[in-house]
Amino acid sequence: MSLPSLFEYLPYEHAVAITKLAEKEPSVTGTVVKGLVGFGGGTAAGFGLGVLAKKIYEKTQGQPLPPKLLASAGALVGGGFGLAYALYKSKEQEEIRRAIEAKRNRTQGGVSGK
Repeated sequence: MSLPSLFEYLPYEHAVAITKLAEKEPSVTGTVVKGLVGFGGGTAAGFGLGVLAKKIYEKTQGQPLPPKLLASAGALVGGGFGLAYALYKSKEQEEIRRAIEAKRNRTQGGVSGK
């Protein structure tokens, strides 16, 4: 039993575009920079949302945010971001490994054994 070709499912132009995307070699520098920019932007956005939430709470309730609420919200958000960070780092390490392997194969003139 053979599987049908990608060209049988998609118009020719779309299939070619997908195969060109698959041919792009990952870059170690690009992968690391993308992560730094993403986490830096996420940190800034989180800080901004925290300040906004504090102002909204104080405006609507007429009192400062209670520390109990901050502690429980901080634990939940911190745990979620810790999990997201671990998942991203594993993806980043895989991209870096593939980039190094691709560069090694290109310089040796060979093809990966996988």
